[in-house]
Amino acid sequence: MSAYDSIKKGLEEAIEYSQGKLDNNKVKIHKRYVLNVNSIRSKLKMTQKEFATTIGVGLPTIQKWETGVTKPRGTANTLLKLIDTSPAVILDTLSMSKKTTCHL
Repeated sequence: MSAYDSIKKGLEEAIEYSQGKLDNNKVKIHKRYVLNVNSIRSKLKMTQKEFATTIGVGLPTIQKWETGVTKPRGTANTLLKLIDTSPAVILDTLSMSKKTTCHL
């Protein structure tokens, strides 16, 4: 199948789905996760400095994320998503890892 045919088929399926003609079991919907660092931190009732220390980044990084100058990427993005969905579990885990020292 050519790229054109693939795109055309996808568009036709999208139209069918929007009209209710396509079986929902055949459709995979991708939802974009919107990350709001300020909201995550505020729910935890932490200052920017406390939050930065907790997740292991610098205060300027938190400030840049919250003002939209930069966006969290990679591991930081994943960690923030986890904190947003399961704050107690993740924060407990982070707290334990800072109290534990591993000597190999």
